Amino acid sequence: MKKQDYVLDLIEQLKGTIPYILDMVKSGNYAEAHDLIDQVFRELVGVSSKGLVRLTDEDILRELQSDAQVAWEDKAFYLATLLKEDADIYEEQEQEDESIPRYNTAVLLLIHIALNDPERAGEYKGSITEISTILEEYELPARTYHMLMRYFELIGDYAKTEDILYEWLDAEPQALTAESSNPIEAGVAFYERLLQKSDVELALGNLPREEVESALNELTGD
Repeated sequence: MKKQDYVLDLIEQLKGTIPYILDMVKSGNYAEAHDLIDQVFRELVGVSSKGLVRLTDEDILRELQSDAQVAWEDKAFYLATLLKEDADIYEEQEQEDESIPRYNTAVLLLIHIALNDPERAGEYKGSITEISTILEEYELPARTYHMLMRYFELIGDYAKTEDILYEWLDAEPQALTAESSNPIEAGVAFYERLLQKSDVELALGNLPREEVESALNELTGD
């Protein structure tokens, strides 16, 4: 069987695997569910979920894009889906050290897919919002805050973008220096882009011009 056919076949099988995993969870068979998820990961990308979340999202993306025979978006979507399922199970087990990295990688993969196809970006809003809401309680890498901002700005949800920005600004110093992204610079650039938009666009994004101007002045110290 060709590699492309093999991977596509695995993806088709995955569609039926997730309900099976959910049944395992309902029965309390957490270990078996994790094992099944890891088995699928190893078949798709050659590593377990634990190995996958040790990689950066950019490393994962490069690996997925290196196989020109299979659309990287398809593999990324199903990796993200499985990571979220795995994270949900760990969350059920109250193992945050395991769940949070999986949620984090899952949401980054979904954002990459959305940014690659802006016209369909809104289709991922439910999943990305769900995961970002879970992650609100935790300090995240700066890259995650920045990517979340990019996504919500892309779909025109400016109020949510601002919420993410303030979560980033409120994060502990070690979170802010984990990546080269700077929340103040990102915030200033965001508000300056918004000022180029019409009052109607800003209203639709739930962030009126007066609030944009006020927030920009606050960040710049004017």
